[in-house]
Amino acid sequence: MGSKERPFPSREKILEFIRGSPKRVGRRDIARAFHLGATHRQQLGKVLAELKADGSLKARGRRRRGKLPKVAMLRITGPDADGDLLARPLDWD
Repeated sequence: MGSKERPFPSREKILEFIRGSPKRVGRRDIARAFHLGATHRQQLGKVLAELKADGSLKARGRRRRGKLPKVAMLRITGPDADGDLLARPLDWD
């Protein structure tokens, strides 16, 4: 019994799946839910990029490794691409 790949889902179906999930979903979760194989991996990436570009999806933030204290001494490391300042704590465990 081999598992056959199904046709590629519409953007609306993908968006509906992501929004309906109680937890964060990644590309692998979407591929598994729609039974997509390696042949659809690149197409899925393009659709997800389009959904982010048109504002239908927000990009996930980076995961934080540790918690910062309420007050900390910071070193300004420079601006990011949007001009906001980036900083790192001086004392980091």
